[in-house]
Amino acid sequence: NQASSTIFDSSQSATPVIAFLPAAGEVHLTRDGRLLSVQNFTMGNHEVDTRGLPYGIYDVEVEVIVNGRVISKRPQRVNK
Repeated sequence: NQASSTIFDSSQSATPVIAFLPAAGEVHLTRDGRLLSVQNFTMGNHEVDTRGLPYGIYDVEVEVIVNGRVISKRPQRVNK
């Protein structure tokens, strides 16, 4: 049961992919060594747009890149 003010976007992952950037940079999502998405963000916490990712339940690698350097790298489950 959803409130009328809530819009559920089934094209996004049911579990949000959140990335923290210590400075402006990029977030890369890869799956099995293949680049699925590159998104630019300002400094801070951001929810990565997963609408362009394939449907299914699978793990991706979330890489935060600032000034051409990988700042952090972690696995994340996508469920859409």
